[in-house]
Amino acid sequence: MKLLLITQSRNKKDQVARAEQTIAADTMRIGRGADCKLHLPDPRIALHHAAIHKAEDGAHYIEAEDGVVSVDGSFERAKRLAPGQRILIGPYELMVFAAPSTHDLGLTLEMIDPLKEGVDEVKRQVTS
Repeated sequence: MKLLLITQSRNKKDQVARAEQTIAADTMRIGRGADCKLHLPDPRIALHHAAIHKAEDGAHYIEAEDGVVSVDGSFERAKRLAPGQRILIGPYELMVFAAPSTHDLGLTLEMIDPLKEGVDEVKRQVTS
C-alpha cells in the first residue's frame, strides 16, 4: 500500500502549514510506538492504536488494535475507508481523501486537541 499523508498544523492565527509524505507498507500501524509507520507521539495514544491495511476486496480498512477509533462519530473495531470520512484517534483527526493515481490512499492528519497543562499527570495515568 502506498499512502499519501498530508500533515497539517495551525499557528495561533489559525494559518495552516502542510507537509506531504509518502508512506509505503503492507500494513500501516498507527500509534505512539517507535515501530509505527504513522507515529503519533502523544501519551493519550496506545503504542499500537490501530492499523490500516488493504483487504482482498481491494478496499482499505482501519482496525482498532489497542485503542478506540471513531469513524464519522461512531466507535468502530473495523471500518472500510472511503473519501470524506473523519477518523478520530485520541487528539488527532484523520480525513480520508481520494488519492492521486500514484497512491492507493490519501489521508490528512492534524492534532485537534493538544495537551495544554498537566502533561506529566496524563503520562502518569497512562503508565499506571
